[in-house]
Amino acid sequence: MKTAQVFKSLIFLALTVVALGVLFNGCSGDNPVAMSTAQVVNGKTIKFIPLVDSGSNSLAKVTTAQKWISRSSGGTLHLHHIAYSGSPRPEVVVDLRVPAWAVDYSKNIWVTFDDADNVGEADLVFGPHGTQFSSPALLTMECKNLNLSGINPNDIKFYYVNENGQWVEQPSHEIFVDVNSGLIRVVGAQIPHFSRYAIGYE
Repeated sequence: MKTAQVFKSLIFLALTVVALGVLFNGCSGDNPVAMSTAQVVNGKTIKFIPLVDSGSNSLAKVTTAQKWISRSSGGTLHLHHIAYSGSPRPEVVVDLRVPAWAVDYSKNIWVTFDDADNVGEADLVFGPHGTQFSSPALLTMECKNLNLSGINPNDIKFYYVNENGQWVEQPSHEIFVDVNSGLIRVVGAQIPHFSRYAIGYE
């Protein structure tokens, strides 16, 4: 009897390890920026907004939020991230509104923000990987206390990573930028599917 229980436990453990491997390897395509702080797409160099000085010795901080989304009523995923370093410390507030009937079944969704990954670019990774919306989810993202010196506000855009690992501009209702206060507010950005999304500039 004990041998059968041990065997079942080992089988379960092996399946868990395989599932986690598929999960992480399957999502690795969403992370092309980990190799570079900028990317050339269609002849244009896209750079990303840093939250912290890449030369600082600040501690890494990862913030993850999750939300159960009902197929019939939708829901809103909320994340509030505050960096470890800076004075005042940079912070990001994210709200993703999923409309009713936009997902094919009720599910738990999540978003992760890492202020040390990719030299601190203001980027978001949504999951589960491969989630599609029949009606786009709408994202509002507000970043405060950023260093925007030398950046033209008109060049700031919202991007996502496509299936080829390239950053592509994503439509949004409004992008408001206040260089002096270090504020960027993206309002009503359309999220048709889960991928990696980021604020950048050309």
